[in-house]
Amino acid sequence: LTSSPAFTFYYWPCPGRGVFVRALFAFTGTPFAEASAAECARIKDLPAHEQPVPLRAPPFLIDHSAEGGPFAISQLPAVSEYVASKLGLLPKDDLQKRCLALKVVCDANDVLGELWLHNGDVTKDGSWVMWDQAAYDTFRDGRFVAWMRQWETTALRFGCTAEAGFLLGTGSATLADLSTWALWKTMARCIPQLSAPLHEHMPTVMALCARLERDHPALADLAAKDADAWGSLYCGGMIEKSIRQVVEASRDGIGPKAG
Repeated sequence: LTSSPAFTFYYWPCPGRGVFVRALFAFTGTPFAEASAAECARIKDLPAHEQPVPLRAPPFLIDHSAEGGPFAISQLPAVSEYVASKLGLLPKDDLQKRCLALKVVCDANDVLGELWLHNGDVTKDGSWVMWDQAAYDTFRDGRFVAWMRQWETTALRFGCTAEAGFLLGTGSATLADLSTWALWKTMARCIPQLSAPLHEHMPTVMALCARLERDHPALADLAAKDADAWGSLYCGGMIEKSIRQVVEASRDGIGPKAG
């Protein structure tokens, strides 16, 4: 008899934040069950005392093999660190680099929070707050560039080059590298207009992402599977539509039309 996977992962049917955790499973060849969108929504909407862990939204995970019974955890950084710990993807015997790896996940989560305008879940005067062009252009040339430079500086500080090495100078890929791939390579695939600035401001990091796919085909397979299932879908909903509109009208897209 085939045993059931030890892990059930809960996230919406899109890359979004889910690709970070799916990448850890793919990289290690670890089987896991993926809950349906309907089941994610059902648990999300339960009263907190009825949820497996009190939570606001996916991603969340249940480890059915945990000592003492099923263990549930939510929030992307917490889920990522838990899975990475179980799968041997945290820097070994180095507390400082383990903390830095967690910092990378938290930073990635912040990048998404900023680009997705607090997940498109803020209202003003009764309407959802979406991007306007001026605000996006300011973000694009300011905080977004700063994030990219931060990643590139981290890679260079720890001796990573385009040809060799890893983000934190570890001997093999860890949670930090896989989270980097999940953030930036997914963004470049789903919103290709952003690929040029990503390569401009952090060439070493993007080369690292390419090497990870080259040396670990399971990551390329995951990206291809996502593309087959969802096309260029990124985070979905009104916020993705808003992001695409302002990116296309920005310096990275066709730019504002004359007249």
